[in-house]
Amino acid sequence: MDGNFSQYPINLILGFVVFGLILALLDNKKFPAALAALAVGIIAGFVFGGFKGQSFSIGPTGTHLISPSLHDFWIAFIMLILPQMPLTIGNACVGTADTCSSLFPSSPLLSRTTAGRLR
Repeated sequence: MDGNFSQYPINLILGFVVFGLILALLDNKKFPAALAALAVGIIAGFVFGGFKGQSFSIGPTGTHLISPSLHDFWIAFIMLILPQMPLTIGNACVGTADTCSSLFPSSPLLSRTTAGRLR
């Protein structure tokens, strides 16, 4: 290997590796899957040069004012807000229905509190 990793889809490969690692360590109490995935990410950052040109320091960093453009807001809407909306609504409905069935299992109104009816 010549050290040039640009011809390989390294992000995709690392994604599959971390996914397999998480599945393998899912029920492991000694090595939590999330910490193992974080360690792989940090090690990959060092190995593949993700930290080149970065200075490590402890303490406060300098601040500066940024002014996002309209394009930045559009990208945030498409990449962050739009995908989150159905997840939030779905979790709110499922969570509310589950809470109702847990707290009031013998209520005659329980049939009216399904996730589909809480839309």
